[in-house]
Order: sequence, then C-alpha cells, then structure tokens
Amino acid sequence: MVATYILDEHELNESFIQMLKNQFRNKKIQLTVAEAIDETDYLLSNSNNAKHLLTAIDNSRTKGNLINTSIEELQSKIG
Repeated sequence: MVATYILDEHELNESFIQMLKNQFRNKKIQLTVAEAIDETDYLLSNSNNAKHLLTAIDNSRTKGNLINTSIEELQSKIG
C-alpha cells in the first residue's frame, strides 16, 4: 500500500504517528520526508507551462466551458 500525506510541520505529532502505526500494523514501512512544492508554482516556473495554464484558466473564465458535477455523478460515468 502507498499513502501520501501532505501536512504542515506542526501536524506531525503523536496522533499522526499513532494513525500511521494503526494503518500499517505489523508491516515494515519506509518513510521519505521532502518539502512539499506548490504544484501551481511549479507549473508557472516554466514559461511554456505557464502560458498553457494561464490560457486554460482564461478560457474557462471567458468561454464558460466548465462542467460542474458531483463526485457521485463522476463515479457513475467512469464505472
């Protein structure tokens, strides 16, 4: 099983550790700690990606081509 948690340093407490122990009971685990990056900042750091992202945002605002749906509706469409 793979689980990814993104949290602030102050959330790394005894409660979180206990939750991990319960979730992975009787299993060997591997922990890798890295500073989380903001995906939007990452995408905007490359000029081609930034142009594509900003164009998509503009299109969604000006052309009104957004689709609103619920999780349940989406799950029923993808099976």
